[in-house]
Parts: sequence; C-alpha cells; structure tokens
Amino acid sequence: MEWKEEYSVQIPEIDTEHHILLDYVTRIENAIANGEEWSNVCSEIERLASFAITHFTFEETLMQIQGYGNTNAHVKGHQKFLAALKSIEEKVHVDTRSTDVPEFLHTLLEEHILSDDKSYASSLSNKDKDLLRKYVPS
Repeated sequence: MEWKEEYSVQIPEIDTEHHILLDYVTRIENAIANGEEWSNVCSEIERLASFAITHFTFEETLMQIQGYGNTNAHVKGHQKFLAALKSIEEKVHVDTRSTDVPEFLHTLLEEHILSDDKSYASSLSNKDKDLLRKYVPS
C-alpha cells in the first residue's frame, strides 16, 4: 500500500505513524503475493494490530488532552478497526486461500484516515499542534 498525499492529516507526528501502518499493510500484501506460509501472514497481521493499538492510544490521548468533542465516536472507529483485524486473522486461520485480505486492509485503513483522522486533525488548533511538536519527539 503506497502513501498518497491525500492521506496526510498535516500533523507530521500522526502522518509518520500512518506511514508505519501502511508499511505493515504492504508487508502483509507482499507476504500473500509471495506465497508465504499463512503463519507468517498472521504474524504480520498481529504486528499491525499491535502497532495500531499503540497509534490509537496516542491519538486518543491527544483527543483527551485537547478536549476533542467527538472522541467517543473516534474511539469506536478504533475499536471497529481492531475488531476487523481480529476477524481477518481468524479468517486467514480458517481459509488459507483468502486473497482479499490486502484489499480489505487497504479499504479499512484508507477509510479510517480519510474520514475519522482527517476530521480529528482538522479540529486541532495551531496552539494544539505547537504543543504536540513540543512534547512528542519526531
């Protein structure tokens, strides 16, 4: 999965983590395309889920600090994303011929960034962004 400029939320710290999420999706896509053992694919999905939890915690902490009014809905989006990853993992264990996983992951991640994250990022004031840059190492 390649980065598209439209994915940028104009907050370098969050964009950097989104790049990492895309890299995990690319690893999964490559593992499937290269015919790797499904246990390797599952391991990559687990790594994606683990990093997603870290990233989501970061975003949710920022929302709480900022007092973002739509935090609950955004958190539900994160929970939906993680549930979908769990579902994919279970599906891959059962159906080792499942080749729609990369497309599903692309859609899942793209929709989350372009909808939920763009909405949140646009609500940050310049003061919030300055504080973020001050306290979060790049």
